[in-house]
Amino acid sequence: MSVILDEFYVPQDLSILDVLKESPDAREIYQLTLRDFLEDIRSILELIRSPIEEISIKFEDVKRYLETQDPTLANSTGEFQQLVSKKKNELEPIFDRLSQNSVRSFSGYNLNRDQEIKLRNYLSSFRSRMVSMITHRLRTPYAVLGTSSYLIDKILSLQPDNFNDSRLMGKTQVISSALGEYQEIFVEIEKFYNICFGLDRNSVNVEWVPSENLPYLFLDLLDEPTFQGLNLSVNNESEATGIKIDVEHIKEAVRQILINSIDFSNRGSDLAILVNIRTVNQEQKRLVIEITDNGAGIKPQELQNVFEPFYTQDMVGIDFANLPGTGCGLGLSIAKGLVERYGEIGISSVLNQGTTVVLDFKARD
Repeated sequence: MSVILDEFYVPQDLSILDVLKESPDAREIYQLTLRDFLEDIRSILELIRSPIEEISIKFEDVKRYLETQDPTLANSTGEFQQLVSKKKNELEPIFDRLSQNSVRSFSGYNLNRDQEIKLRNYLSSFRSRMVSMITHRLRTPYAVLGTSSYLIDKILSLQPDNFNDSRLMGKTQVISSALGEYQEIFVEIEKFYNICFGLDRNSVNVEWVPSENLPYLFLDLLDEPTFQGLNLSVNNESEATGIKIDVEHIKEAVRQILINSIDFSNRGSDLAILVNIRTVNQEQKRLVIEITDNGAGIKPQELQNVFEPFYTQDMVGIDFANLPGTGCGLGLSIAKGLVERYGEIGISSVLNQGTTVVLDFKARD
């Protein structure tokens, strides 16, 4: 099990956790380096946000032209292509800067050789995952924007009066998806950053939640577009009165777990999620919420890594590259950071059969 040290996110890697527990200097290096990394990402996202917003505005002109065939908007597609190309060239140095960033210097800190090696290896691995996410999850949709805008412009120039609506609108859907992916990444990074550094604690509202109200943590989410039509059932067998949590925090953790099940599943509409709420360990009075899906499952050797930030590649027994909307590998890290303020979180899985995430809280009689 991982813990929160000094209100910062701590990995579940037991070897590095031992180092962080026993060495204040190691903990300071870890915290400062993590902050450096995440600040770099946030800076890059802010630099990207402006051109993406410009592209989104220009894209609305493109869609209006395709929908209305208004000739006054015909030049928007050519302008859109030029804008994407220009911004892509401007962003390349930003991506390169991130790739060149290194782990904070260890000089001036009191660490033994073993502690230094373990901490340096973990931070280097963290940085590699972060750079991989940035280059893949941000460069790939940008390439989609460039290619799609070019195709739209090309088709319109070839068939200005009699174009194929379905083909063009298909391309606009691809662009919409790419723009949406950027927005998801912005939101995910911001949530993780706030959790890591406790920036969302001013809005904490801890309360006793009766057991009979816990199913609504899930049922309320079904009204959101992301989960409409989701095959989800809740079974409440808890004998405890309730648990002490911040409802919005745990609901956000549940949201991230459900999104993870949907994104990393190869079952499509056949995906089913069962939630079981029950009381365990009567002496210690524990209430657990088990969230089980029948998705692709997780490879045994990968289970220890799934809560690590930016960990996505090869996480399940399906092709990561072909998964739509898989964010940047922070969903379970966000869930972990939120749940561990009030309880514990664990995971088990069988490849090609499904995964169970367990939320474990101290219960009230």
